[in-house]
Amino acid sequence: MIVPRFIKSAYRKDSMTSFLIIMGGVDAIIGGVGSRGTLVAFGMMLVLGAIAIRWINSQGNKIPDYEETPVHYLPMGETQRPLPQLASKKRRSSY
Repeated sequence: MIVPRFIKSAYRKDSMTSFLIIMGGVDAIIGGVGSRGTLVAFGMMLVLGAIAIRWINSQGNKIPDYEETPVHYLPMGETQRPLPQLASKKRRSSY
């Protein structure tokens, strides 16, 4: 019961690498039972590659984000005039 629960939790976290690990493990088992050394080697390379991809992805999330300084298109100062009113104060008469 522990193995299916572990596989489900690992598959939910990163489905692509989990799929590659499972596929590589199945290839390695089939190659081991059938005495096919190339299939065992291919399966083991697939498993190790998927583990490496998962490790690289987990290390990439720990890079601290730096804040970019905001770009101001207008000069910052107290001498700026207020913006004009958008609506005119005079009311137009409707005919």
